[in-house]
Amino acid sequence: MCIFGSHVVEAQVTPADLVVTVKTNIYIAEEPKVAVFASGHFDVYYESIPAGTSGVISPFNDGFVFITLPAPGEYRLAFRPRSPAPLNSIYFGANTPAQLLTIEQWGTTAWNSLELTFENCINLSAITATDSPVLTNLTTLAGMFAHCTLLSSAPNMKNWDVSNVRDMNQMFANCPLFNEPIGSWNVSKVTNLYGMFSNATSFNQPLNSWDVGMVTDMSFVLRGTPAFNQPLNNWDVSKVTNMVSAFEGAESFNQPLDNWDVSSVTNMFSMFFGATAFNQPLNSWNVGNVTSFGGMFYNASSFNQPLGDWDVSKGTDFNSTFVGATSFNQPLNSWNVGNATATNYMFYGASAFNQPLSDWDVSKVTNMGHMFENATAFNQNLGNWTLNASVDISNMLIPSGIGCPTYTSTLIGWANNPSTPAARSLAATGLSYGPEASAARDFLVNTKNWTITGDTFDAVCVSLPVTLVSFEVTREASAALLTWSTTEETNSDYFEIQKSADGKTWKAIGRQASNGESTVLRAYQYQDHGPAPGINYYRLKMVDRDGTFAYSRVQRADFGNRGYANVYPNPASETLFVEDYGHVREAVIYNGSGMKMLETGIVGPRGIDVSRLSGGLHTLKLTFDDGKAQSLKIIVGK
Repeated sequence: MCIFGSHVVEAQVTPADLVVTVKTNIYIAEEPKVAVFASGHFDVYYESIPAGTSGVISPFNDGFVFITLPAPGEYRLAFRPRSPAPLNSIYFGANTPAQLLTIEQWGTTAWNSLELTFENCINLSAITATDSPVLTNLTTLAGMFAHCTLLSSAPNMKNWDVSNVRDMNQMFANCPLFNEPIGSWNVSKVTNLYGMFSNATSFNQPLNSWDVGMVTDMSFVLRGTPAFNQPLNNWDVSKVTNMVSAFEGAESFNQPLDNWDVSSVTNMFSMFFGATAFNQPLNSWNVGNVTSFGGMFYNASSFNQPLGDWDVSKGTDFNSTFVGATSFNQPLNSWNVGNATATNYMFYGASAFNQPLSDWDVSKVTNMGHMFENATAFNQNLGNWTLNASVDISNMLIPSGIGCPTYTSTLIGWANNPSTPAARSLAATGLSYGPEASAARDFLVNTKNWTITGDTFDAVCVSLPVTLVSFEVTREASAALLTWSTTEETNSDYFEIQKSADGKTWKAIGRQASNGESTVLRAYQYQDHGPAPGINYYRLKMVDRDGTFAYSRVQRADFGNRGYANVYPNPASETLFVEDYGHVREAVIYNGSGMKMLETGIVGPRGIDVSRLSGGLHTLKLTFDDGKAQSLKIIVGK
């Protein structure tokens, strides 16, 4: 017997019911009501928790309804479909979403929609139901659990039949505790994965077996998932057009993606933004339809893979592409950027980047502001560039690694180009130019009406006979190996190799003939078989045929006795750094019982991550490149 507004005890939970637990007085201590928005007809059976009060409230129909219970407190509610138009959708986020605590049973209702059903149910912590929702009639689960910040347990979710679902956008967005294994789901009809796991910060489950061949939108799909690091190379992404921020903030992700067919993608904006561990080959990707590469590798601090084969000819947006990509230093001169309109901040803070870009067609770029700011290694001649009539070049070159010879050549190139626009403003604080560029700079300022501020005249500066793109010194057994490469040589005569014990007093130890005239990449090397014990400093003197010369930056190699090292901080709770890490070949950490807990190869400047080790005393064994080893006691603090 069901009477409107009355509470009778005869009903019990049946297999047909959707069963949940709620707490009515989350917001107001005296509140006895629960609000839902529903489609279809239903009754509600309730029982208090702990048991004591129970009954049925009836009837309820379509729309926004309040369920008034006998008193404030915690209850189990069973939503029971009722003819002639049984319940087919329900929304708990209508007014008081925080009241929902758990889902205990899905029942037999064939749901027409569960879109946003539990959105903002911030106290929903568990789905203990052993049955599965009937999803055969619906096509969307979009936002179903969005912002369920306590949802951490749903053991039967892996068994759900989602084979008819088309839309899963933001399904688990902002669910920081969610980490259920749903890799067996049949998602073959899904077209929209937008933000599905966005900010699901604990999620790290296999998804590689998913058939995503119908998906067109993967934007934000794994954004803000710092724990996720699972293979995805089997995914068929051939229909995907949008990958905006797909891995943004996926700090642990470092899996191969070279099998992906991205030929349909048009937008890769911020795709690997903040993916600090990612460093996988992507050069085989067909990016020929991509128009936006903006922010793609922003703060992807480990990434340093070749991209020179990419067809970026449709790209218009390169804003911030490599901002903070501190490891990246790969050739890009072959890129066709002829349609680019924005390259502002493109290499901002890309502190390792120093590759020639002289062949780029930047004639359509209208914004180059801050393009090389804080690119401290960048020292390339840009004088071949034809600038757009309205281009913004403010702070384009400062502060960067551009030296006097390079700045000199750049000014000369721009002044000699009849297409160079008038009335541009160039901030040049910290830059200097040589006598060769005096007339060029005057022409730009006085004839072209440019405003150039902050640069200074250097009477002894001359343009480089070569464009040096790399110079490295490495220790090989008892010898020092010097390697360098150039991309341009004009009237160049030879390289003089110089060495110093203190970085102040230099002597010549060898000479290497140059190619004289060249516009292609040339590689050179020299071995010093007599390094002194301790630190050895090296530089190149690049000499022109007319006797003018310039020096490379200084590099060093350490030939001190190995078998010792310092580490810091000690105790360490997150990262342990090794001084002079460049000579460490292997690092192994053992616990107090002698069990190996961590092993890594080359130790880089990022140090050793000890955050997952148990606290206490450990032993760190370092093996150096000469075969010697050292053991140190370290303390991992928690």
